[in-house]
Amino acid sequence: MQPVKSWATSIAACWLAMSCLPSASAEEMVQVSRCVKGSILLKHVLEKEYVEDEFHIFYSLQGPDALKFQYDSSGSGVPDSIKDIAVQLQAAKYLYSTVLGLRFPLQQKIYAQARQIPHLCVDFAKR
Repeated sequence: MQPVKSWATSIAACWLAMSCLPSASAEEMVQVSRCVKGSILLKHVLEKEYVEDEFHIFYSLQGPDALKFQYDSSGSGVPDSIKDIAVQLQAAKYLYSTVLGLRFPLQQKIYAQARQIPHLCVDFAKR
């Protein structure tokens, strides 16, 4: 039997477990996710969200998890660094799914109810 082609399955599982949440505190996300052990995320509040297709990027502009690079060249209200993360995620999806032929996590039967892949921009080094 040939193994199922998949990329970032273990990471995606954690993200997908949290996929039904809107912008929320990390405490709410930890309670939903079975992947996260302990309380490492409990002190992180990410008040901003940027959505690009199925990728939801949660970030903060204030407090200990504030983005280091908050410049917004277009004046859209979304920092360039967040838009760059979204572009890189789209490029990775294309590379892994189209070029390498691996199955995208949201197309796998196990994640049939998931609609998004959250990405948390958190600075663990400051804690």
